[in-house]
Amino acid sequence: MSCCNGLDLLTIFKILNAFNYNFISRSQTKCNDINVTIILFFLAFSSVIGNYYLAQANIEYFSQNKLVLLGFRVIVLLFVLGGSVGSIGLVWSLGDTFAAIMVFINLIGIVPLGGIAVKLLANYERQKAKGLDPIFHRDMLPEAKNVEVWDGSDAVCRRHGEIVREV
Repeated sequence: MSCCNGLDLLTIFKILNAFNYNFISRSQTKCNDINVTIILFFLAFSSVIGNYYLAQANIEYFSQNKLVLLGFRVIVLLFVLGGSVGSIGLVWSLGDTFAAIMVFINLIGIVPLGGIAVKLLANYERQKAKGLDPIFHRDMLPEAKNVEVWDGSDAVCRRHGEIVREV
């Protein structure tokens, strides 16, 4: 595939990559190294804290046992320490492996919800087709089990102060 006076996209990419490399190498100073180090530190630190918080909340949801939480904290510390002293190849390989594991875990949770999501979308579209502001109540989808919200006690299940239970 060619563009730009007969140059193919790979050649254009190589030219832009070389230009980018030369620009960065000429602008490297001690100040830039310090700035990049500080930025990377805060990026990594905030990522670890954010992901730790999410994981801890999930563990506390499944288990109130303090030993389980302590074990999780020890594992996190070991991974942070291992990531800081391990080789780049090993760290990236482990990151890729755990990301792939997360994909499979998420698919196990998402695929069964697909049917319910399609039904909820159909409910939404029926209300929009009637010119209504879409409102959902759990009685509109009786096959959805263990729904703890959308019971009419909050404003999102009401239209003009009335609880809406059907389209």
